[in-house]
Amino acid sequence: MIQGLNRDGKLLAYHDRSDGGLLVTLLEMAFAAHAGLEIKLDWMIDEPVEALNALFSEELGR
Repeated sequence: MIQGLNRDGKLLAYHDRSDGGLLVTLLEMAFAAHAGLEIKLDWMIDEPVEALNALFSEELGR
């Protein structure tokens, strides 16, 4: 699937999130692209503690 998206030119960036969590993933991608970020977590998180858990979780994923 990832290779197909890349081949079709639809993949702008890719990073696994297991090393530092979602926040580190987003920051590394922004630094590499010389871009800023606007992160909105309210659609998936109800409590501030859940936001911190989501941003700093080091679970396997992409």
